[in-house]
Amino acid sequence: MDDATYLYLKDAKVFSKGQESFTQDYGLTHFIDSFLEQLIVSRFNRDITLLGHSIGPIYKYRTASRWVLNRFAEIRVRDSRSYDLLVDLGYPESKIMQVKDLAYKAVNEYQLDKPTSEGHYLIVPNAAICKTDQQTEDYMKNLKKVVERLLERNEHVKIGSSVTTDDWNNDYRLCDMLKANYDSIEMVRYKYLDEFLGDVKSARMVISSRLHPLIMATGLETPVFALSKSHKIKGLLGDLGLESAIVDPFENISDEAIKQI
Repeated sequence: MDDATYLYLKDAKVFSKGQESFTQDYGLTHFIDSFLEQLIVSRFNRDITLLGHSIGPIYKYRTASRWVLNRFAEIRVRDSRSYDLLVDLGYPESKIMQVKDLAYKAVNEYQLDKPTSEGHYLIVPNAAICKTDQQTEDYMKNLKKVVERLLERNEHVKIGSSVTTDDWNNDYRLCDMLKANYDSIEMVRYKYLDEFLGDVKSARMVISSRLHPLIMATGLETPVFALSKSHKIKGLLGDLGLESAIVDPFENISDEAIKQI
């Protein structure tokens, strides 16, 4: 490392954001990848802010996590669950700031001029949570139960995704499966954020397992129903008093829960 690079790192105010840091939901590789860069930089500079993370749950590596977290000058989290976990790990409360997810900023000033439709129900599945064939099967059963309840009431049902990738994160694979079973539902392949926000804003409800569609919906004051076990979704929606709108994506949805739709 040359002197200029060293001085740049030493004097900088560093804001760092990894992916799912410290959750271990995706295994040890993701755990290491999430904060390796922060550790390298912290060899030269301890003025590092961890920005916008959901911290936890920490199933293992608690000692390592505590050591890494203490190398940050400040940590900013999105929900009270993450805040409480940091305190439980011994991180000083004075160095924790709870902030809104940046997705709220994207919708704060959004104005809907001409909705493409009104009164529909928007379903946004999440293929990434289905790590086995059995989970996919159980998840699809729940999505079908939701769709059938809506169609029984002659509701307008839209399905689509806020993610356009076609790899392991391919939500449209699940959308295609639903469309094949229910021809009357409308599938939308979104290309632009405004298109997606228009359907979120004009929906009667957004039904999803993805964090950011749920954030956008709550930011636009659209009711939500979440099929999720995600710590961050439970934290964010819980802070809004919406715990009852969260159900397990793989356990059979109870009749009582589905009455909320």
